[in-house]
Amino acid sequence: MIIPWCCWAVRERAAHVREVLTGYRAGPQYAPNLSPTSRYKAKAVELGVGVRTLQRWVADFRQNGEAGLAPKRDRAASRPLGRVDQRWVDVALEVMVIDRTNARVVVRFGEGVVKTPSRTTAFRVLEELERRHPTFRLSAKRNRDIADRSDGVYGKPRPTRPGEYVLMDSTRLAVFALDPVTLRWINCELTVAMDWYTRCVTGIRLTPVSTKAVDAATRPAVRRPGASGPAMVPETIVVDHGKVFVSEHLTSVCARMGISIQPARLRTGRDKGRWSGSSAPCARTCCRRCPATRGRTCTRAGSTRKTTRASSSTNWKRFIREWVAVVFTDRR
Repeated sequence: MIIPWCCWAVRERAAHVREVLTGYRAGPQYAPNLSPTSRYKAKAVELGVGVRTLQRWVADFRQNGEAGLAPKRDRAASRPLGRVDQRWVDVALEVMVIDRTNARVVVRFGEGVVKTPSRTTAFRVLEELERRHPTFRLSAKRNRDIADRSDGVYGKPRPTRPGEYVLMDSTRLAVFALDPVTLRWINCELTVAMDWYTRCVTGIRLTPVSTKAVDAATRPAVRRPGASGPAMVPETIVVDHGKVFVSEHLTSVCARMGISIQPARLRTGRDKGRWSGSSAPCARTCCRRCPATRGRTCTRAGSTRKTTRASSSTNWKRFIREWVAVVFTDRR
């Protein structure tokens, strides 16, 4: 389809081409009895273009009519790798070094079979391949995720009613809690169940040290102060492949209650993207400005995190439940 603002330019160019071919709308320099070369030169001088460009216009007009004179797409954008042999590109993607690529091409296909690009072109091809398939930039984990991308169409389950899909996951919180029995500093893990359709947190449990299978099977309701919370029996729970969620205890509880278990595919974040993309960061945000907050890594941990006032695990449970019921639910 021709862009509307280009229509006038295409018609004007077609008129010039017809003038060269037939002499219509022209003076004596475009008379049909003159040679095509003289007419091409006269029109090129008039338009300020080269004779070769005018000959290309004429060839496109004869082959495709006025549509052939429409502006072409940017050839560099349509072919970022240029005219480099695809076999050379495939080998370059394996080694990402020009000299080794040329040597491997000769060994694999033979001498002179595959045309070797110039060094400047080869650097441009390697730069484009690096943009498509990061090798020397980004983190190693990110590069593995990019390499493991699916070649098919992306998709995910689409819930149509509350309780059809419930996402469950455990997140290690960046806080320290005080065990009320032993009075020792302990880590905490937050296990959350979120309804995919309503984006509401329907269950939450805070466990010291690490989550057990019995903690995942027990799902206390989150209730807003002074009001009843969402009450539903999930039809299907979407979990990852952690030992807690694939344990015999959780499987037997779900079988007894008539709940299906749908494990997320390995290294496929979109199967639980609603939790990983929104709820998990929000759960960490609620603890960011609280006492005894530590960083996610050793480089982000504060030097005075154990000297500040800390809350017991019981107080943390009450605080997180209130935050989810009052702040997070209202944000959704």
